Amino acid sequence: DPTPPMLIQTAINFAAAGKTVFAEVGTFLEAVSLNKILTLSGAGSTAGGSIITATGGTALSMSAGTNAVTRVIAQNLRLTGSSTGVVANSYNTLDNVASVSNTTYGINLSPLTDLVVSNSQFNSNGQAGLKLSSTASASYVSFTDCEFNSNAVHGWYADASSAVEPTFDNVSVTNTSF
Repeated sequence: DPTPPMLIQTAINFAAAGKTVFAEVGTFLEAVSLNKILTLSGAGSTAGGSIITATGGTALSMSAGTNAVTRVIAQNLRLTGSSTGVVANSYNTLDNVASVSNTTYGINLSPLTDLVVSNSQFNSNGQAGLKLSSTASASYVSFTDCEFNSNAVHGWYADASSAVEPTFDNVSVTNTSF
């Protein structure tokens, strides 16, 4: 009998800060918390790559990095079939991440500063490709070569609570479709 793959979260829990955790080809039925400074690198963002599904929850929650150099990084992953694909935080980088076909959002932004997203897709989600939470503000955000297509209601969505109005400033969007 082949040995089943280790859960991604188990590998993250054992990895020292600053290291890279590699996710092999396959489907991982778990909610992953990237809760320390490290890189989570999958085998690709296609249906034949590394797929994370957290039915009814968030597939990938990213903790804040320390600064522009010491970042939390997710790359080469597919996040699908969850409520929300990814929750991003300050000093996070996403590269070649497909957060698609989730029931609510592809990416939900926590209050943050300095988010870099490249070569990623946030398509065909049940509500919006990107959600800026009602009390969150985000600044210094960059999207390059990304997609926010065919989401059921919005490509990007922000709402304000009655007490706090979110801001979204210093945003760069290059070669990105909606």
